[in-house]
Amino acid sequence: MKPGKDFDVVVVGGGVGGVAAVRKLASAGLSVALVEDRLVAGECHYWGCNPSKTLLRPIEVFNLAKAVPGVREAISDEGLDVAAVFAKRDAIIEHLSDQDRVASLRQAGVAVFHGFGRLSGEHTVRVAHADNTEVVLEGRHAVVLATGTRPHVPEIPGLAQARPWTNRDLTTMTQVPPRALVVGGGAVGDVVAAREVLRDRGLVRIQIDPAHRYRQPIVRCCRRGRLGDGVGLGRRLGREPISGRLHHRLTHARHRHGRD
Repeated sequence: MKPGKDFDVVVVGGGVGGVAAVRKLASAGLSVALVEDRLVAGECHYWGCNPSKTLLRPIEVFNLAKAVPGVREAISDEGLDVAAVFAKRDAIIEHLSDQDRVASLRQAGVAVFHGFGRLSGEHTVRVAHADNTEVVLEGRHAVVLATGTRPHVPEIPGLAQARPWTNRDLTTMTQVPPRALVVGGGAVGDVVAAREVLRDRGLVRIQIDPAHRYRQPIVRCCRRGRLGDGVGLGRRLGREPISGRLHHRLTHARHRHGRD
């Protein structure tokens, strides 16, 4: 174990809230440590808001242009340059590197620790690094917990074997899947975003309530960028790589044809 280090404040979690906190505290003249076990800047920058909007915007502009007489005639029928869209996304998320952001924080006087932090006392944080070393940080005034979340994969028989995507897979994809089933009714699972990202693909969406009970209030199919209701789930999924059986809740998922 490395020798302990003392700070005025220790912040655990380097997402939007944690980064804002350490910058404010450092600017007030306090000694501050930031602990983050993934990438400094958090979910929104690397796997949420920023990459999803970067993927959506070209499709929105393209569809708007196609709707304007005098403009649509000048648009190629080949559609979007998907590789260029992905390249822009990669630049926005800094190729999943937080090197520049960490350098900026350190320049502002923040000590950054990449590792898994856990409370081991009222004002004490134990940080485990990837090389199996540990360091103990003491926050003289306070410890701020600004930890985030990880995607939740429901315990549905067969779902893990179907290798489901989370928002991280979706926002960092290198090719657009031919079709998809979206489970979830939150912001990440928003059917409009999924529809646009998967434009001209088949899409079935299942609504989920906060208790993780799978119901059948919304079963929709998206094809050619338009949304249609009333498509039978069993009939629709019978032709797709992943199928499910729905009564009042989703109980089973499996691959068909052995495809992703």
